[in-house]
Amino acid sequence: MKFSVKKGFSLIEIILAVALFAVYTLMVSGSFAYGNNSTFLAGNRLRAIFLAEQALEIVRNIRDESFSKISSGDNELYLDVFGNHWGLKKIIGEPEKIDGIYTRKITISDYEGNVNIKKIVVEVSWDQISAKQQGKVYSETLLADNEIPIGSGGDAPTEITITTQVDWEKGTTDGNIDTLVVEGDGDIKLMPYSPTKPLKYKTPGTHTTLFSQIGTTEVSQYISFSAIEDKPKNTSVSYRFRLTNSDGSWTGDWTEPKTYSGSLIDLAILPQLVISDPNNSFLQVESKLSTSQNNKTPQVFDFTIKY
Repeated sequence: MKFSVKKGFSLIEIILAVALFAVYTLMVSGSFAYGNNSTFLAGNRLRAIFLAEQALEIVRNIRDESFSKISSGDNELYLDVFGNHWGLKKIIGEPEKIDGIYTRKITISDYEGNVNIKKIVVEVSWDQISAKQQGKVYSETLLADNEIPIGSGGDAPTEITITTQVDWEKGTTDGNIDTLVVEGDGDIKLMPYSPTKPLKYKTPGTHTTLFSQIGTTEVSQYISFSAIEDKPKNTSVSYRFRLTNSDGSWTGDWTEPKTYSGSLIDLAILPQLVISDPNNSFLQVESKLSTSQNNKTPQVFDFTIKY
């Protein structure tokens, strides 16, 4: 008689297999939970960054309406439904929550004791992970009073409006200024140029004008820059600035390129444009064209500088 023995799982092997499966299940579910939580936290942070940047842009628009509307202290934004515009109000108690989650505080102070320049700091905070932790993001900027020249004792601002008649579609340009209009007091001087890469006729890419150099005696501060532009789709224009002496030798580095999109470019907050010698300081402005299409290039008709 023959006996056969069939091998099976012992009780210990079954218990071990169940235990390993349980550990694996916990690891997988934990990974999914961690991933979902990380995605959730990242989403909260992105939303907070957006709220901080939005607040800076709104405060900038309020400044453009009236500098007196941005007073020092801790503030929050409110929307005037009837007037359909934003305003600032002092925080009393706790700030109102946005979407029931985010708290936004806007702290405004005089920058280094100068009442004509405000430092704007936006703090957005929110509770996360069942209120056991708090997330925070900050965003800040400096805003100058565009209606009062800094260091002028409160006199009305002087504007330099330069009509360039730069038509990018008509070929190369040497950046010459055709018309110089001075509004207000000031001895405005048109200085010689230093050549850079000229614009090329209907060629896609990035091209730079010869910079324009302007100046006036006894300038204490250049305040703002604006322009009249016509920019087709997929085109852009940027500007950069630096200070020079009367002989055209530059005294500082170029600023980072700035684009004009309807809001004034603040020159007063740019460290490269701090004037140390008011009797011998001139401003150079360089325009840069970018386009990705043939026959579609922007036009810059004039730009205005307040000082």
